[in-house]
Amino acid sequence: MKDTPKWILELINKEKLTCNKCKMKFSVEHLVSVGVQKSFDNSNKEKLIIGLYCEECDEMGMFELKDMSLIDLAFEVLDDESDNKIRETEEELDSQLGKEVSYSGKKRKSRTKSKITIKEVKAASKFLKTCNHYELLEAMGWTPEDIDFYNKKPDNNNNKKEK
Repeated sequence: MKDTPKWILELINKEKLTCNKCKMKFSVEHLVSVGVQKSFDNSNKEKLIIGLYCEECDEMGMFELKDMSLIDLAFEVLDDESDNKIRETEEELDSQLGKEVSYSGKKRKSRTKSKITIKEVKAASKFLKTCNHYELLEAMGWTPEDIDFYNKKPDNNNNKKEK
């Protein structure tokens, strides 16, 4: 399947899944579907389900890999996509700067200036997912007085009296 998240492919390789009929070992090339549905064993639980097609038997097998809701799956896919975008952007910026250096065994262009690291981007992303508006404004440099000044809500009682 095109654009399958890397972590799903790693799960398929790790689990060593086989066809129920002919016992052929499945690989990532046999993947035809990914989704979330109620568990076969417990209808109160949602599971990540993958469909693998066996060319030998002309059958499709469904496998429950782990507990996961549809929202969890969506966030996992979004996180994977954002990691890919960060990596692509980093490679693009490195190629514009023009020097070679090795990151995790891969040859890439080096940086002539410092920039935000992937670790810092992930930390900021985690903060944004968990913070409230007040914490965000403080992180942006707003003082508590400024926040309180702009936090005034219109008084609904005054609007009712004018009618």
